[in-house]
Amino acid sequence: MERGRSTAFAIGPTLSLPVFEGGRLRAQLKLREAQQQEAALAYQRTVLGAWNEIDNTLSALSTEQQRRTSLAANVAQSDHALQLSTSRYQAGAGTRLDALAAHRTLLAAKLEWIRSDADVSLNAIRLYKALGGGWEGAGETPLAAR
Repeated sequence: MERGRSTAFAIGPTLSLPVFEGGRLRAQLKLREAQQQEAALAYQRTVLGAWNEIDNTLSALSTEQQRRTSLAANVAQSDHALQLSTSRYQAGAGTRLDALAAHRTLLAAKLEWIRSDADVSLNAIRLYKALGGGWEGAGETPLAAR
């Protein structure tokens, strides 16, 4: 038995539409929309976190700068007290113990000022980093030169 052979010819563009895949395509579309919303929320969370970090760092920097200024005034007052105490001791009106106590107070004030100065510098670096700054090591070339 011989079956008939048929040949088909197509002229022009062919169009293929998925007729019975409507449910699956709608589900994929909803999935993609949900993924897009999730990505937008993650981006928003990242941006808000960055703004929060910048705000906190600016606040810490400002507070520490004010503290450093106050400590600098304290160092100047302690230095003046040491000079007066030393003058009184040399004139015979004070004791050596008073002069040493004033010297110890001056050294403690200077130590606090130095710590505060270091904290100001660290907060400035944190702010630079929070704003997206970067730096190169000694052996690296800047990005602009590359």
